[in-house]
Amino acid sequence: MPDYTDDQLPLNEEQLSFLPPSYCEGFIDAQWLFDPPIIREEAKMQKFRTGTKLPFEKQSRHEVGKGASGVVWEERIPPGYYVDKKKNCNAVSLKFSLASTL
Repeated sequence: MPDYTDDQLPLNEEQLSFLPPSYCEGFIDAQWLFDPPIIREEAKMQKFRTGTKLPFEKQSRHEVGKGASGVVWEERIPPGYYVDKKKNCNAVSLKFSLASTL
């Protein structure tokens, strides 16, 4: 069995081939819980792998705008998942807009 650490997350199906298929699928779907992305203020744009689950508060989403090619949502990020280096702090809770294409 391989010796992986949280620093190596996310793992793909090939790396998890030592697990039974039913465990592999469940782990792939839930591994973001062990290594969620951090949203950084200084980044103009952050890119995440397709399928990455962002650390939004449960049931915080609501639509704030819609156009011909996309939707803008407002979300809340819980403490510890948003970093503002200019203010040298982590936000307690942050509202922000997220655009998605149709």
